[in-house]
Amino acid sequence: MGLFNWFRSNKQEASDGSSSAEGKGIEAVYSFLQTDFEPKGYNDALINPDQSNKADGIRMIRSHLSIILDKSMNHYEKLIRDLDYHVKSRSDAGLVDLVEELKA
Repeated sequence: MGLFNWFRSNKQEASDGSSSAEGKGIEAVYSFLQTDFEPKGYNDALINPDQSNKADGIRMIRSHLSIILDKSMNHYEKLIRDLDYHVKSRSDAGLVDLVEELKA
């Protein structure tokens, strides 16, 4: 029984790792935007009530969001390049029906 639980836990860890903010595309953006930053901000305010800490936190959140947006854009640009390559290679081969399906 323990062996089967070990396989199940490994499978869940693998699926959880890809659904975090390090996911791909728009899911990563939504995941980050749904994150609750209030507890971290509250704890930071208790430790250091200075306003500079607040500005640093806001700057970090914006830069992290910018990175996630760039990753998302790169992901979709790669998908578009791959699709364009497939359309061109299939049209060169004369597969008109397949090209029309890919364009759709």
